[in-house]
This record gives sequence, structure tokens and C-alpha cells, in this order.
Amino acid sequence: MREGDVFTISTVYDVMMNGYIVIPKGTRGQGKIAWRTGKGAFGKSAKMDLAPQWIELGGKRVTIEGKHRQEGSGNTAATLGTVVAVGLQPARAPRRC
Repeated sequence: MREGDVFTISTVYDVMMNGYIVIPKGTRGQGKIAWRTGKGAFGKSAKMDLAPQWIELGGKRVTIEGKHRQEGSGNTAATLGTVVAVGLQPARAPRRC
């Protein structure tokens, strides 16, 4: 994947607030690669920032904000799984993932 590419996300767990489910498990959305480096010299690992953009709730797109930095061997599938497992927060209560 390259900087600027988009990908599909979905929540792995219900997101709860004050005992209520505010984002149900399986909610789908979209994220993008916000920043990326290639592998460096002498075995230095690649890095990338993944940023969720929106989720779909009640048939409407809800903008979300956050960022996750992944550093490692460049395993994109594991990286995306990490972001989804972290959980997402609504934009009205901005938090970093």
C-alpha cells in the first residue's frame, strides 16, 4: 500500500459509553494510509500511520479521527488488524486510537 491509499475497516468489539453500545461490533468504515516510509538501510523497518476517516452508523457516514503508527516488518494485514482491534471513537469526542 502507498501513502494516500484507502482501505475498509470494521470494529471488532462493541464500543461502549456509559453502559450503552454507541458503535456496534461489525460497523464498517474507511481509513487511509496517512504517512509511510519504505524499509531503510541495514535492516531498518518500515513505518506507516493509519488514519480512520469515517464509519457508517444508521445509514449515515460519521466522520471519525484518530491515528495509529505501525512500525515493523511491513506486514500490512497485521497492521490493519491492529487498527481495527483498537476501536474507534466518534468525531464529537476526538481521541487518538
